[in-house]
Amino acid sequence: MADRGESNINRAEDDRRDPSRGKGGGRKSGMGRGRGRSHVRHQPDYWSLAQPEFRLWLANITTKAEYNKLPIAERRELLRDFGISQQRSDGELRGLLQRFLASHADPYVAVSATHYSRDDSQSVQAASIAYYGLCNEKFCQVLGAVDRNRVSVINAHIWPRSAAQDLILFDLQPAKIHDERNVLRLQKDIERAFDHRELTFVENDEGALVVKVINPDILSETLTGTTMTFNDIQGTPLLLPSGKNPFRRLIAHHSILSHKNARTQGWIGDDLSEVEVKAGALIAHSLDEEAQARLKLLWNATPT
Repeated sequence: MADRGESNINRAEDDRRDPSRGKGGGRKSGMGRGRGRSHVRHQPDYWSLAQPEFRLWLANITTKAEYNKLPIAERRELLRDFGISQQRSDGELRGLLQRFLASHADPYVAVSATHYSRDDSQSVQAASIAYYGLCNEKFCQVLGAVDRNRVSVINAHIWPRSAAQDLILFDLQPAKIHDERNVLRLQKDIERAFDHRELTFVENDEGALVVKVINPDILSETLTGTTMTFNDIQGTPLLLPSGKNPFRRLIAHHSILSHKNARTQGWIGDDLSEVEVKAGALIAHSLDEEAQARLKLLWNATPT
């Protein structure tokens, strides 16, 4: 069954690479000849080409529109998982789907414990400084102006670079991974805590984004090159001198995942907090109902 599905996908890929192929494998007459004639390339409907059983399986984890956008390598990976699932028990299948969904919903789990961002691209840096109206490259959006000789301020990607393809979950194209709205300028310890979901940004009563240090174990740690601790920046507003915002839907998603992880780690209680409700409302405002449903499915797949 999986072989038939893969055969259909491969034929669609061949046709996509060579749009001049007609029925029977021959070339369509007149294609490309004469002036003023153009050929509009349409995206193949891979979903409809798949076997019914495979489509039914896919409906549990993605949508037709999103599946058709996936590169061939990811479609083949799903097809392999589908083939494996046919030989496994229901319990094993649920585990397989949960791991797949969780890896896409929470890319921060792949960030190592010793990670510091090494990508301080000059073009990304310049774009972020200009967009947010920062005075120079030594301005942290939490600490403000810092000692340029002692404090490292780096590009902090809100959505990780390693998961660029999954930006489509938020109706954003993968090319937006280095967009200035997906980048903050942060002191390196703050950036690391953000990547590890030990610190996030939440909305206060005025709707401004402020720091929330969610891991109590780091509160007493001193930020490198300063005399300040994580406890000192608790509740500090995210500095946006130009008045322009980052992608708030991505900030909200990070906040929701950080709180879910905090419950897993035992850092907070089980009750849903007001800031999580606000984060969910922000995402609801930013995305259509289909995208919201997709994200909720992914959130339910992440450990709690």
